[in-house]
Amino acid sequence: TPTPTPTPADDETKGVRRKRRLGYVSLQADTLPDAPPPNTYYSSRSTLSRDVCKALMLEFKTRPIWSKDGICLRLGDSFSRVEIAKHLTCVAYRFSSGPWRNLWIRYAYDPRKDPSSREYQVLLYKPGKDTKAKLEGYIRDHYGNSPPEMPPDISFHRVPTKITTSYQLVDLAERHMHVADILGRSYVSKSPHKQTGWYSKTLFDRIKMFMDQTLSEQIASAVSKEAPAPTHGVPLHNQTTPTQTRTTATVGTSAPSKQQNPSGSGSGDGSESDDESESEMESDDELGPQSILESMVQQLR
Repeated sequence: TPTPTPTPADDETKGVRRKRRLGYVSLQADTLPDAPPPNTYYSSRSTLSRDVCKALMLEFKTRPIWSKDGICLRLGDSFSRVEIAKHLTCVAYRFSSGPWRNLWIRYAYDPRKDPSSREYQVLLYKPGKDTKAKLEGYIRDHYGNSPPEMPPDISFHRVPTKITTSYQLVDLAERHMHVADILGRSYVSKSPHKQTGWYSKTLFDRIKMFMDQTLSEQIASAVSKEAPAPTHGVPLHNQTTPTQTRTTATVGTSAPSKQQNPSGSGSGDGSESDDESESEMESDDELGPQSILESMVQQLR
């Protein structure tokens, strides 16, 4: 007998089963799980590490909702990321959508009924148009198509390696005082919204504006640190003296905004480096008294 072709209904049923097996629950579910799914790998004590489960239970007792990256960082000194991820379904479930999407939630805890769960909500961050263009350029120039393996960034403290990222509000607030201030001043709804939870959309918009500004500053700072250092070694006879610069300006041609530095390379921002100042002091011995005086006046200007 030929194998029957799967129908869309069959595929949907398989998808639901797979999500349930991986610890996913619908946000609209009337009841929430208080233990791992029965008859699965996660309900069999013989296949699990007691030490990992115990460590996870202690962490989820203190904080009921974690991101996978967050809990892996928390327990990373004791267990590998693979070990931790493998045991998460032993102690927690996940919503497939909504304000706590993809976060691990302690069994029997219902964030939909507890306003204090608002600090554990997830923020999905995708930069605004201008900031996104900067980030795309940075990623393209630095990583190409292969972003490097880095420790997870759960608090937005460095330039992301991908365009769309997610963070828990509690981790952002711990790192950024401005986010903590926004959360502290915000209105808490009487019941959670299916997308924004206990907060309003305005709050998330304000935080994302702050993140856009912060990301632009992070990129600018990273790029400036990577700027090549000025080169040195131009012969002394090729340098322009203060007198020559002044004469050129008097004739009416376009004069430099400042004296060309003795090393032959400009700083680019109108400021002198320590190397430039030292080179000028060394060359003073080869000039006459009047030239030295003119040089000092030029520097004071």
